[in-house]
Amino acid sequence: MPRPGRWAPGALRTTRSWTPDEWAGAVEGLRTRGWLASGPEPAFTAEGKERRSEVEAATDRLAAAPYTALGREGCAELRDLVRPWSRSLATELMPWAAARPKD
Repeated sequence: MPRPGRWAPGALRTTRSWTPDEWAGAVEGLRTRGWLASGPEPAFTAEGKERRSEVEAATDRLAAAPYTALGREGCAELRDLVRPWSRSLATELMPWAAARPKD
């Protein structure tokens, strides 16, 4: 079982609908860049961890604008509206995520 905040490589590949060959190519590309260490399971190098942090920070920054525009109440309403739909998708596409405790 992956540690909290981490996904098993198979789960990542499946949720992206990548073939095993596409996944292997991506892993090899990241190893060539020095972002993943060699070994049977993908593991970030120090540079890979730094680059991932940069990507995550940029993603968070760029994704914030619509939620900022909606405000706290608008975000709560949006969450209420999409929750049934997102749970249905999770149950169908990611049963391991749907099995987590609900808030």
